[in-house]
Amino acid sequence: MTENLEMINLQVKDNILKLINIEKFQEAQSLLNEYMKMVNNDAEVYSIQCVLHLKHGNIEAAQKAAEQGLEINPQYFDLLYNLGYIAEMKSEIEAAYNFYTKAQKNAKANQQIEIIQAACERIAVMMPLISTDKLAIICIKGLDSFIHDISRELSKRYVVKKYIIENDQEIHAAIDWADIIWLEWGNESTIVATQYPGIKNKKVFVRIHGYEVFTDMPAKINWSVVNKLIFVAEHKREVFFQRFGMSISKEKTCVIRNGIDIDKFNFTKGKEKNKNIACIGNINYRKGIDLLLQFFYELIQNDSEYRLFIRGDYQDLRYQMAIDTMLQELQLQDKVIFVDRVDNLNNWLKNMSFIVSSSIEESFHYSVGEGMLAGLKPVIFAWRESRDIWPSEFIFKNSFEFRKIILDNSYEPECYRQFVIDHYSLTKQIHEIYELLNAKETCKKKNPLVTIGVTNYNAERYIDECITSMLNQTYTNLEIIVVDDVSTDKSFKKLQKFARKHKNIKVIQHSQNSGSPDLARQEIIDSAKGQYFMLFDSDDFFADNAAIEKLVRKAKEDVCIDYVYCDLSIVNEQSIKINEWQFQQYNAEQIVLETFRRGGSGILTMKGLFKTKFFKDNNIPYLSNGTAGDTLTSLLCMQKGMKIKYLSEPLIAYRQHQNNFTFDMKKRIDSIVAVLEYIVANFDEKVYFSDSSWDKYNKINRETNKYYLITQLYYHVFKQYYEGNWKPWEDGNAPQESEKIKEYLIPLRNLIMSYSQKIINTDCYNQELNAIREYLTHIYNIASSSAAIMTICQENTRLKFLLRRIENCIDVDSSVQQIIELLTHNAMSISSLILQTKQCTVSVDQVLNDIGAVLYNKNYVEDAIKVFRYAFNINSENQDVLMNLGIIYFMLGDKVKAKEHLTKLKYKTDNIIQILQQIEV
Repeated sequence: MTENLEMINLQVKDNILKLINIEKFQEAQSLLNEYMKMVNNDAEVYSIQCVLHLKHGNIEAAQKAAEQGLEINPQYFDLLYNLGYIAEMKSEIEAAYNFYTKAQKNAKANQQIEIIQAACERIAVMMPLISTDKLAIICIKGLDSFIHDISRELSKRYVVKKYIIENDQEIHAAIDWADIIWLEWGNESTIVATQYPGIKNKKVFVRIHGYEVFTDMPAKINWSVVNKLIFVAEHKREVFFQRFGMSISKEKTCVIRNGIDIDKFNFTKGKEKNKNIACIGNINYRKGIDLLLQFFYELIQNDSEYRLFIRGDYQDLRYQMAIDTMLQELQLQDKVIFVDRVDNLNNWLKNMSFIVSSSIEESFHYSVGEGMLAGLKPVIFAWRESRDIWPSEFIFKNSFEFRKIILDNSYEPECYRQFVIDHYSLTKQIHEIYELLNAKETCKKKNPLVTIGVTNYNAERYIDECITSMLNQTYTNLEIIVVDDVSTDKSFKKLQKFARKHKNIKVIQHSQNSGSPDLARQEIIDSAKGQYFMLFDSDDFFADNAAIEKLVRKAKEDVCIDYVYCDLSIVNEQSIKINEWQFQQYNAEQIVLETFRRGGSGILTMKGLFKTKFFKDNNIPYLSNGTAGDTLTSLLCMQKGMKIKYLSEPLIAYRQHQNNFTFDMKKRIDSIVAVLEYIVANFDEKVYFSDSSWDKYNKINRETNKYYLITQLYYHVFKQYYEGNWKPWEDGNAPQESEKIKEYLIPLRNLIMSYSQKIINTDCYNQELNAIREYLTHIYNIASSSAAIMTICQENTRLKFLLRRIENCIDVDSSVQQIIELLTHNAMSISSLILQTKQCTVSVDQVLNDIGAVLYNKNYVEDAIKVFRYAFNINSENQDVLMNLGIIYFMLGDKVKAKEHLTKLKYKTDNIIQILQQIEV
């Protein structure tokens, strides 16, 4: 009986931790509350409660929970570590050191040992608290807003003087006084300081924020006296070296992101969403206020209750005149409110729900982080590196995405705040600065070993390029393991030659062919000695010689990161780039949801940098299944709580050619069936059908809806493959015989029939289910012909159903996508779409515009133009339609039609003006 009770307790706690891992904090707290009513002497429970409080930014409550847990078990590792972390956040360094030391003595698991070792090393840098070193912070008057918090925190260890200078003599006096020089901004003051003879033999640090790299000032700085050059953004470092070459060694540079004092910003629990949008910053061309006003104008066409509050001062009279004119032309005077600077920014933000960054160029954008700490939802224009710094789901590149982020019903103030706490707290920034100031240049840490695993089968043509790209990496601490699956060409001999020449290359050959690279990948993981590992096919190669260096740097930004992935350059057989696959920062639920929506095709590339310990500590096998090993393994990793980070650069080249596994239709179908069934078996329907309101159903209706939606999705996947629309890219697949395709699809057909029979209450779905069954019966009972492919559910009934859902705001995005599928699969004509749309109360022209935009993005250009033209005929004043038609015609070279549409725009962005200028030329 006691053993059963313990098993139940363990299961409950495991369920709570799973909810936390997928960021369902409210459900986790509810389950924890119920558990604590029954069990109150479990130290782990208080540790979990502590974590939940930290996720919500309730530091004091988290500390109290951890202290209560220690009363039950004074040696409990997680509680000691969490108390150390809390003390560190509060800058109570001695207390943090004591807790971490105690936790280190009680660390047992490998992951615990690794985490606590990193924490102890980090905190040791800050001991002792007081140093006799004199540190001078030098900054030009008016540019010191980013240095106040840093100066205050550094004063806890060093003797600090902040010099807000106005002339050269003040700079010289500061240098004469100090042992350590911090030069804020790489501008005129730094030029003067580094040319001063008295700076020699002092420790000198320069911090560049951004604008400096676009001027000539860095060329005038004497970099020979600088110990370390600090950037706040990676792309600014890249611009620096592009413009000024190796004026300073790259090893003497680093990136330290800005940090924000989290204690300065807060919000009341239960903060509710309103329609107030905040924009903070000096008003100039770079801040993109003209762009913001245009997007805001289009937003209030959807909902006129939104208000935009801009807090900042104009820096250019011409720009002020332009903005004033826009406000009048767009009649926004009553909806856009300009606010003078406020004494208490946090209080002002309490009445806001969104913080917007419309800048065309930034290094960080401090006010975004401040707004998120105050519980505001971020809305960020896609400036360079924005996706590496801020959550990708809140970044927009056009008016549609701007409106979508704001109009979306989701609003999670605690999550916005927690993101900044986890990534950009002032404490984290100060730790990095302490480490930098205290670093001894003669004692460089060795870079961690990275294992690169390559699976090879008959890649004689590509293997040289693959291995050479690894040997050419700027990151040299590499172990290269190549597993050959009994190649019959000369690739194995080439590999042996590489291994004889390079001691860090190890080649293994199977005794017999395994038929799949997945077995070899598992062997690589098992034998990897590196702290990190990567997995390559033998036709892949690095597209950037600094790829591993960049991936490792990203991984080391946060000790909790288990995997870093990047964009892929798509190349052909001649290694010529033909495309680029761009990803984004995903969370676990997105990965599961989108993989399911895409019919089993994964969205998380596995060609990135993995932390080896994560795989080994969680006993994660590399799942083998035809072409879906990558996707299945990514789903398993999500179940195990893998923390991932996206780096938006195409660092790896992926090759498209006839021999790719992805082209094997039978293996592909078997694989996608396995992926879909894995998701259904291992994840809640709330995750993979997140658009449905599951909580409103009783058990029977919930199962009915679940099985109906699965039947529908599997049916669409079946049609996609049967009708030949399964290609991962355009060129290269030979036509499949109809009978073979039918044979391959039998497992999927059986699943469709099976799920359709599980639907208990079929009244709502009878017509559609019968149409699906008839379609399948027709294919498998009648000789195949092209006519069989067209046996589908009646187009008008289906279209009416989808338009009703749009009309009632039910699963709008999904319904639009299904309409597009009907169009692109020739199951419905555009004229039918127009006719049925007119019979609904939806905004016909806007629905058509959205459909046209998706069709264009999918390269159905002619169909997109047709849809846009219909939309234009319905409403010739629709600004989105005018802009889309104008741009498409311009791209197609029809300048007359492009000009005809673009000149009708009420407001023209800089891009539109440039297009019109090119047309005139």
